[in-house]
Amino acid sequence: MKPEVEDSKGCSLKLAIVVPPPSLGLASVRERYSRVEILEKVARSYGKPSSEAEPKNMCDRQRPSNTLAAYNGRPLHLAPPPIAIFHPVFAQMTRESREPAHLHDFTADEIDAAYKFLLVCAQNHLDEAEFQEALQGFTFISRPRFWYELSIKLSGGQIRSMRPNGSSSIDVVLPGAEAVAAYTALGELKNLGEQKADASMQAMAAHMHLVSHNKQYELIRQHSCCPVLLVALSGDILIVWGGVYGERSLYEPLITIRVGLQPSMYSDDPGFGGNHVGAGVLEVAKVLRVLQRGVGALDTYYEELLMSLSKIKENKLPRPGSRAKSNAGGAWTQPYDLPHASPHWSTFTIGGVPYKVQYTETLVPDNIQQTVYRATVTPPLNDGTDKVVVKFAHCYGEEGHRLLADNGLAPKLYYCAYEPTVDMIVVVLAFMPGKVSGSGVSLSHKQQGDLKRAVALLHGADLVFGDLRAPNIITHEDTVALVDFEWCGAAVDDAEKGKRQARYPVDINLSDIEWAHGVRRYGRIEKAHDLFMLDSLCTDV
Repeated sequence: MKPEVEDSKGCSLKLAIVVPPPSLGLASVRERYSRVEILEKVARSYGKPSSEAEPKNMCDRQRPSNTLAAYNGRPLHLAPPPIAIFHPVFAQMTRESREPAHLHDFTADEIDAAYKFLLVCAQNHLDEAEFQEALQGFTFISRPRFWYELSIKLSGGQIRSMRPNGSSSIDVVLPGAEAVAAYTALGELKNLGEQKADASMQAMAAHMHLVSHNKQYELIRQHSCCPVLLVALSGDILIVWGGVYGERSLYEPLITIRVGLQPSMYSDDPGFGGNHVGAGVLEVAKVLRVLQRGVGALDTYYEELLMSLSKIKENKLPRPGSRAKSNAGGAWTQPYDLPHASPHWSTFTIGGVPYKVQYTETLVPDNIQQTVYRATVTPPLNDGTDKVVVKFAHCYGEEGHRLLADNGLAPKLYYCAYEPTVDMIVVVLAFMPGKVSGSGVSLSHKQQGDLKRAVALLHGADLVFGDLRAPNIITHEDTVALVDFEWCGAAVDDAEKGKRQARYPVDINLSDIEWAHGVRRYGRIEKAHDLFMLDSLCTDV
């Protein structure tokens, strides 16, 4: 289905298409592989997950300059890219968790499990040990021993083992080898009033320890982004995180819930009753169902991955860009020549013709939050090209992009649609050679004229661009093209057409950029704002 691109509320993803570095050769691939090895060696200097999650160590570790920082939005400038592009389980869980709880058809067993879990979390416990023992009294997400501590062996670091409060794993016996365990979920719990460490950060530290210096993970991390679900329970506050591992550790909250009373609601169902307890049990039942399905999907993914790895020699380095496809959830394994985990979205259809995407590199390698990739498609598109740019966005001004592309003022747009497997809009556009305006490049008289024409075309169609700055202008020879249409949308409200006036994102950078007067967080984007930015770019050379 097509997204309502005019109903844009702004988003923070940015696109700057630049001339990429030369194609990565084998030396470059090995160089990046060496960087991962260095990262793993540095990770071995870390202490126990519980100590790493203490406030003092968190403040010290959570800095962009630290290669081992957890990109989890704490602080905000360490926000991760949307991890749903790296494995479909995260999009699946996000979609399911958005569904109202009362619309689910729960079984009696699911309601019973939710009630027991709520009962334990709402109880006051003397200490963490008593809390954990209470959780061991019933089955959690169909795993009777989830909340039993399990010692996980580590190698090469300061610590030789770790004991997360909870875990779920899939064990596979490989031909000619001992059983290999891949962890689909890790749990950490804290009793209210005695937390010395943050449950979420402790679970993340455990995952980083696991993938960086657990011997069984040496082969797994070479061929996978090591997706995991982290269950952080602090008293009656439950947060479920999704996590992946590449050259950085990325974590995104998928579910946050208070495991207790919820606001009551009217219901004519005598079994539900609509009271605070009933509403709470239904919400908990939904969360446990979503979590159980997510862990199940990762079980399938790792089982198939581990079986496929039995055919791969551990010391064999894949050729640049090569990948093996896993049938588990359609997730791609990680290629060595990409700085982060690789997107799993790999096929799209235009006019009944299916196309396959092969990612080659990121276009903004220095910004981990930028989900923009250069790729090749097979077969070639109808204009003969096989080189494209793939962008993942939460909102996109498709109408404005197509308008300017039809007039030669934006890259050709091949595909733009909401994709459920990433829970985002996927945009496939032509790759344009050129330079970013402002990077030592001034606009010629013709280029300034073309830029003015682009703004006039948008305004004539009652559209605004919103982010008219030099980084979003590509110049090549004497041509100019606009990119980054995330903020582009309707200039006015139009109820008949179902359009709402475009707004600036809530996280717009107001401190380092000179915007037009009246630009505010979540403020309406006005045509006058575009004209102000246009005047600052056009100097009438």
